[in-house]
Amino acid sequence: MNKKLVTTGLLSGILATGAASAEVVSVGPVSGIWTSASPADAVSGVDTNEISWGDEDSSSYVFEGQGATGDTNVDFPDEEFRFDLGTFTHNNFSITGTALDTAQLQVDTVLTIDGTDRDITSVFTFDHVETQNNADPCFGDQTPNAQGCPDRVTFSVNEASSDSVVIGGRRYEIGLTGFQDNGDIAEVFWTDEGEVNVATLRGVVQGSEIPVPATLPLYGLGLAGLGLAAARRRRH
Repeated sequence: MNKKLVTTGLLSGILATGAASAEVVSVGPVSGIWTSASPADAVSGVDTNEISWGDEDSSSYVFEGQGATGDTNVDFPDEEFRFDLGTFTHNNFSITGTALDTAQLQVDTVLTIDGTDRDITSVFTFDHVETQNNADPCFGDQTPNAQGCPDRVTFSVNEASSDSVVIGGRRYEIGLTGFQDNGDIAEVFWTDEGEVNVATLRGVVQGSEIPVPATLPLYGLGLAGLGLAAARRRRH
């Protein structure tokens, strides 16, 4: 799927660039589902907010979206708007059978900039390392608990499948900054074996200026030429 782009007021926004001011930003409410996982035949629950894998005591990923944020003034593009996207849970239990490798999380929400609402979809890829619990040392030199070695969860943004929206001459996108656990934010979430591991996914709204197209000055010259021609006609 190609990256989607939703625009509003693009030309007027381009013509108005240069008048920098803070935008009033809010996000939410947020919802999300796991749209795919691999290996596909080893994972159940695709197209819901919870996927599971493994025989007997299965492990699972669960996503719960956050409610709407409050309004915040942000000076794009110099600043970013950071917020809680939702809660990520890894129920990490000892399994038999085939483990998860990767999973795609599709997040749908509403982005509001200065009172303009736009639906926006972001897609994130989660990479999973199911460790061998009797390994010595543990993967990544982590410390085991009584149940064994922790698993590793990382994420990346699938830009090709995610939306960007254009409002007032700026392009806005939603990304992830990391897992927040006990106040710390990290790009890697090490999840303890035999435990319910919960972290907040921290989202970010980034706004970037849209370059003035090379044809726009010619468009302006064309308008000026039409004005001069009209003036000549009036004089004659």
